[in-house]
Amino acid sequence: MSESENARGAWRPAAQDPILESMGTVSAPEGWGPTSASEEERGTPAYGGRMQFRVLGPLEVDAGTRSISLGGPKQRAVLAHLLFRANELVPAETLMDELWGEEPPEKARNIIQTYISHLRKALGRDRIQSQAPGYRLSLDSSELDASRFDLLVRHAKKTLPVDPSVAVGMFEDALALWRGPALADLADQPSLLAEAARLDELRLEAQEHRMEGLLASGAQSRAIGELEILLTRHPWRESLWGLLILALYREGRQADALNTYQRAREILADELGIDPSPELMRLHERVLQQDPKLDLRGEPLRGYRLLEKIDDGPIGLVFRAIQPHVERDVAVKIFHEAIAADPAFVRRFEPSAQAVAALEHPHISPVYDYWREPGRAYIVSRYLRGGSLRALEERGESLERDRALRVVEQVALALAFAHRQGLAHGSVQSSNILFDGDGNAYVGDFRVGIGPDPDPMDDIRGLAGLTTRLLPKEVSFTELAARLELGEGAPDADAFAKAARAALEPAGVAVRGRFVERNPYKGLRAFTEADARDFFGRGVLVRRLVAQLRQTGPGSRFLALVGPSGSGKSSVVRAGLVPAMREGALGTRGDPFIAEMFPGMHPMEDLEGALVRIAVRPVPRLLDRLEQGSRGLLEAIDLIAPGDAEVVLVVDQFEECFTLTTDESERE
Repeated sequence: MSESENARGAWRPAAQDPILESMGTVSAPEGWGPTSASEEERGTPAYGGRMQFRVLGPLEVDAGTRSISLGGPKQRAVLAHLLFRANELVPAETLMDELWGEEPPEKARNIIQTYISHLRKALGRDRIQSQAPGYRLSLDSSELDASRFDLLVRHAKKTLPVDPSVAVGMFEDALALWRGPALADLADQPSLLAEAARLDELRLEAQEHRMEGLLASGAQSRAIGELEILLTRHPWRESLWGLLILALYREGRQADALNTYQRAREILADELGIDPSPELMRLHERVLQQDPKLDLRGEPLRGYRLLEKIDDGPIGLVFRAIQPHVERDVAVKIFHEAIAADPAFVRRFEPSAQAVAALEHPHISPVYDYWREPGRAYIVSRYLRGGSLRALEERGESLERDRALRVVEQVALALAFAHRQGLAHGSVQSSNILFDGDGNAYVGDFRVGIGPDPDPMDDIRGLAGLTTRLLPKEVSFTELAARLELGEGAPDADAFAKAARAALEPAGVAVRGRFVERNPYKGLRAFTEADARDFFGRGVLVRRLVAQLRQTGPGSRFLALVGPSGSGKSSVVRAGLVPAMREGALGTRGDPFIAEMFPGMHPMEDLEGALVRIAVRPVPRLLDRLEQGSRGLLEAIDLIAPGDAEVVLVVDQFEECFTLTTDESERE
């Protein structure tokens, strides 16, 4: 909201804080939407979503039962310009410039008015509105084939790294909307050439992405023939040559792949006088070397490819995987479906995964990525090639004393650091002690989203048991274990680290800074929920926000924070208000489901992604449901969350709806 809030909202500043608090309700006027009952009474086509405007080929308008006559080329060009500026006011001067350039006819304005009059008769009076100094064409994005194509392609691109086979089908649905070159019947209109070329380029990009999907799903034989056809039309497009070379190589046709590179090289040299790009030349070298990384390996999963199962436990499966774009090996833990669908797990997964990912310590296996959707959750972490301590023990191998001491020290340092961050591991055992190629130890597989918060003392007991197995004759560790059993003056993880260091260097001096201290200061970076323990100084404001949300009047559950950039709005919500709500500040039963989103160019898609992450069960066509009307969000929530569960939606950087979102209907 802003200071110029309309009558439906209330605006008031916080008295003593640079962050401004604002609460109001947002509602739509009765009859909202460009429909009119009187249109049918007048016998003109109604504006209500029944028309389809087509520009992906010759310009056409379909009223459902018949195709509408659009007149001659200039009149059709006027409609095309209005379509490409849909829901915007297009000055008559602009239309005159587009149609005739610097030499318009004497009565150009009258001619434009005549074209508009004829188009209104064909399309319906309310479709094109006169508004000084020009005209506005009302259009829902679903009515224009170019908009539907764009939406399908965006969804397909998001799906491509997750499930290439599904993405291929989505690209095919998008490409099926095309009936020929864009605006093929208006090729003699210079002002439309740039827009037609842009659309044709998007079509070619979609065809290219579809080829990538075919290759990623192992359908290279199918891709080869289609790529050959595309290259006859676009012989200068090096990315298509690269895909064909890769497809031939994966099909076991290395010689053909090399010959294809030579064809591309000759065409580029003869027709453009240039050499192949560095990317194409590198691909040629890799084919010559039979680089194994060119081979298609594993099953796709959200930008990764699962290669081999390395563990199978009660919580989930662990795979060695590869991140193809950066060619990095990772470990992917996929939780069992029953766990991923449990409402308690859904509530806890993202904040606990975020907290573990924030642990930056040289002996904690880093978490790179995490995701949850209905029925599936996974965590991506560093793949450590040295295996686990359990695997070493199962092989009957033992660690020599100094290495065992270093392992104990490294594990103890990692646990001590996590405990200072307010986190416990929850399952300190040999299967979770991992080694890199140099034999350094890492603590991995922190408990995420399952059960109550683990107790740090359970970690200490696990560490004591680990130490006793590795170093049964070390007196200092025996004493620490005894103190732990007695429960008086129980040692912490640092005590085990110090004992290991003292055993390694009996006469040495403790190295300053060896025990990593936590830094509570974030600099210019915003605080997140994982930083809640370090967030202070806003307690009064957080309590005011909670009190506002606990009111029962209309609109009390809509809360906006407004203030200058950098004043800490995001931090107070994510590190102050959200943790308070998780701790029961709203006074409702059970933990709330909390979804966070940033609106970007396509905010409804970002909303869909945020809701999917908290959905207990799948919701088919969720985006369509959200976009279908003002109650779409409420209907989606009823399907996503069980029973009367509390759902909180945090929209950070809401102003992006006005700075990044270019489609007016999406913004609305």
